[in-house]
Amino acid sequence: AEHAAEHAAGAAGAAREMRSVEVWGLPTRTTEFDLFALFSGVGRVVDVRLPASAAASSSSAAASAARVEMGSVRDAQAALGLDGAELCGATIAVRRGGSDASLAAEEDASPAPSAARLPPPLPPPPPPPH
Repeated sequence: AEHAAEHAAGAAGAAREMRSVEVWGLPTRTTEFDLFALFSGVGRVVDVRLPASAAASSSSAAASAARVEMGSVRDAQAALGLDGAELCGATIAVRRGGSDASLAAEEDASPAPSAARLPPPLPPPPPPPH
């Protein structure tokens, strides 16, 4: 039974990879919402992941890469069409997704930006209209 559970988890992970894309070249101010809004234009978005250091940051800084899990392989294929699109003023690269470990490895390999080079935090967004 343990082997069957491992096999099922492996199959689920492989299916998730087939539905996922990695997004590179994100500006520091990119949020999960920005990615969700862009990728929702081409298909159903299931999950958006910025590296943990970006999510834990109290400022608006984000990492230069993210993972977007789409609802189907077809949606992921459509998402690849966003390669070269503009997001938050930068041209992004969209590639077939690898594992979450590849984003973590990239995050660990990239030097932390110096505080002197970070832009000031963005003001809070206006309240939604009623």
